[in-house]
Amino acid sequence: MSYCATCDGAFTRNLTVSLFGKGEEVAEEALFLTRYAKEILIFVNDNKLNCDPSILSALETNEKVKIITNSNLKKNIWKRICRER
Repeated sequence: MSYCATCDGAFTRNLTVSLFGKGEEVAEEALFLTRYAKEILIFVNDNKLNCDPSILSALETNEKVKIITNSNLKKNIWKRICRER
């Protein structure tokens, strides 16, 4: 789990990355990660991704990106995984 695509983007090289959010920030982070990740899944907890139309268009036309709407984050297990290591 990461909170900064700019800081950690290179670590996603050739990986599938999941993002959760609904606004401009998640859209910009996803667009940045298209430089590195093999696939980007954007889970949106609304019926659409609310962001600048030009960014949305760039995401929708990028074959690496899938936008999944009406999603809910059930559980974040990252802290537990870190404690177990």
